[in-house]
Amino acid sequence: MTWINSDDRLASDSMQTALSAHLGTGYEVITGLASVILDSGVKAWTSPYRPAARENIRRGLHDGRTLRYIMQEGTFWTPALWHKCGGLDVSLRLAGDWDLWRRFAEHTDWLGVMVVLAYHRRHASQLSHDKEKYWAEVDRVRVASGIEDCLPDTGATGNKSWINVSTNRWEILKEPAGVYSSKEKDKAAEGWQVRFSALGYPVESVIGLSHTEAWGRWSDANLYDRVILKLSLELPASFELSFTAAAYCGRDGFLEVAVVVGDTQEIVRLGPNPEDFTVVFKEARPSRFITFIPKNPDSRSEIKAGGDSRRLGIGFRTLVFRAAELSPGH
Repeated sequence: MTWINSDDRLASDSMQTALSAHLGTGYEVITGLASVILDSGVKAWTSPYRPAARENIRRGLHDGRTLRYIMQEGTFWTPALWHKCGGLDVSLRLAGDWDLWRRFAEHTDWLGVMVVLAYHRRHASQLSHDKEKYWAEVDRVRVASGIEDCLPDTGATGNKSWINVSTNRWEILKEPAGVYSSKEKDKAAEGWQVRFSALGYPVESVIGLSHTEAWGRWSDANLYDRVILKLSLELPASFELSFTAAAYCGRDGFLEVAVVVGDTQEIVRLGPNPEDFTVVFKEARPSRFITFIPKNPDSRSEIKAGGDSRRLGIGFRTLVFRAAELSPGH
């Protein structure tokens, strides 16, 4: 069994793959790699595998705040498990999948297969859409069910699987469900810098950017109306974000850009020449996403300034993260 929203998409042969994994391993819950497509249907990113340990799922920690979401699309389960758990709690409008996963984990372990089984369609309004209402439902269930707040069990293991094409059999490997590696923790504490001409750690994937140039990359609203950087680590609640950028100011002398992390937004004004900008975030909701939203980007062809049809906004050079040193009382 599975279910999928009307604007999401099952991957080709996902039903056969999920059934094969169940029959070949005996696991009652099969979930694939999280993968995102844009509202145009263009494939944006596929997340690397991170183990989901049964104990952490059972504790309700995969709520997008403490640990990553377990995606609804691309998760399959047996009818016997569905009936044993009583199916969905239909009173939950937003967090029904989170609640179902934790009740599944009361009875069985999970298997993550190293293939994409479905795609989540991302709309421009979805990045923060109803997150607070979603977490309000989660917290209401926590209180009603007596689920205590706790830290993840980083020593627990999750299960990954892939099919051996030589033997046509499913292989299984157990891996620790640590939130980050020690290298990632050290790097996050020290701060980090990336160059847009060669994006690397800790940027896991990005959408909304045009092709790479020697100096960096332009945002292009024809691809997406914002630039979203997905990181392989979680940003803390308070930090400084510095970036060097210019703007394509087709009609105005500046470009207004919203910089969004978690539930916090800051506004900066970019001019046509590269400048250094620093934005301080204090007590933002921890997140793995940094979003830049340029207001009314233009293309050279639209304003009769050339033949470039890209709707240029931000010309990114570098991005630097530093842990913020807050003054007393903040």
